[in-house]
Amino acid sequence: MKKLLLSIGLLLGGVAFVNAQDTTSVQPQPQQSTTTTSQDQQREQVQVSDLPDPVKRAIESQDYQGWTVAAAYKSTMSDSGVQGENATKAGEEIYILDLRNGAETKTVKFDKDGNKLDKEQKDDQKK
Repeated sequence: MKKLLLSIGLLLGGVAFVNAQDTTSVQPQPQQSTTTTSQDQQREQVQVSDLPDPVKRAIESQDYQGWTVAAAYKSTMSDSGVQGENATKAGEEIYILDLRNGAETKTVKFDKDGNKLDKEQKDDQKK
């Protein structure tokens, strides 16, 4: 009788431990969030057909062959954060293009004359 009670006790204890484990844990799903810095908050999405001709010619050049425009934005920046010869002046329009080539994406900025601004962000994404 002792063995039977001990076996039942161990069985109930084992069931309690198994049920106490959380098997329905929620796995965090990767979010595709668009982070905008304070300087990019004034951007508005535009159609590729609405881009200035110099910008269109720049993305059709040899440097971007095989890349497609996933999204295009127009922004008036108070400070582009870009230094050097391609720095933009306060209030100048720039165009921010999200380019895609297969699973690879990158963001490129152009001024209204089609000159590439020095900052370029490249993301390798496997989907």
